Amino acid sequence: MKLLQIIMATAIVLSGCDDDSKPGSEFNGLYELVVYQSKSDCESSEWTDLEITEPYFYLEAQNFLGYNIIAWMDCSDADESSCEDSVSLTDSFAKKDGVWQQYMTSSSYSEGNCYLSYTRAVLETTETGISWESVSKSGMTTVDNEDDCEPELAEEIEDELECEEIEYFEADSI
Repeated sequence: MKLLQIIMATAIVLSGCDDDSKPGSEFNGLYELVVYQSKSDCESSEWTDLEITEPYFYLEAQNFLGYNIIAWMDCSDADESSCEDSVSLTDSFAKKDGVWQQYMTSSSYSEGNCYLSYTRAVLETTETGISWESVSKSGMTTVDNEDDCEPELAEEIEDELECEEIEYFEADSI
């Protein structure tokens, strides 16, 4: 009898859970980009305002090849019906190291040199929506052979890479 009570109590608790809730769903919705700034000198405290040419986008928690992502879809207007069906993977966010972020590394090899790039932007919530600061770094290191020149090397030697640019984005939820 005690086991039946535990099973029933568990069923009641679980029935109150939202099975459709996916990781990152708290960011689902339509957004308008309201701030886009850059500084090419990463040590500078001065930001340059940049033109916002495509202000609208939609974020939606999805599963992509077994990974939870916050998918980014471009929109032509402040209306969900104007959003593209296709996902922009380079703009989407994935959970890495416990935080939602845009993250990309690349590498290319030439005559013992490994050229690396690294870009990372952590998604944050604001009072009116979201923001993220994208830091791009690049550099070169020598390697013994082409197989040693993998994109993951950029993360391993991130502190040795030179900061190329920092961009700041802020978007209001519509």
